[in-house]
Amino acid sequence: GDVIYDTVPSMLYRQHGQNALGLNRGVEAMLRRIGMVASGERREWLNANNQALENIWYELPPQSLRQLKRAVRQSQRMNRTYGAISFTTRA
Repeated sequence: GDVIYDTVPSMLYRQHGQNALGLNRGVEAMLRRIGMVASGERREWLNANNQALENIWYELPPQSLRQLKRAVRQSQRMNRTYGAISFTTRA
């Protein structure tokens, strides 16, 4: 299908304690992120997302591919400390 980027926010979103997405500020959120890193959950989540993107990278528009490669480089720098995340483009 088609993907359309709309610059006008139009989704109503109610915050609650078990949100997977949403507000991610404050001490509690920071501690949750530290826990995700320590447990390996963050690495697993990033690996799953990177694997999905690896399967379709060639379909991304050039700007999106540049952003993806920039994010992968940043992840790789972080992973020198927190564990490896792999992503390869076969271009």
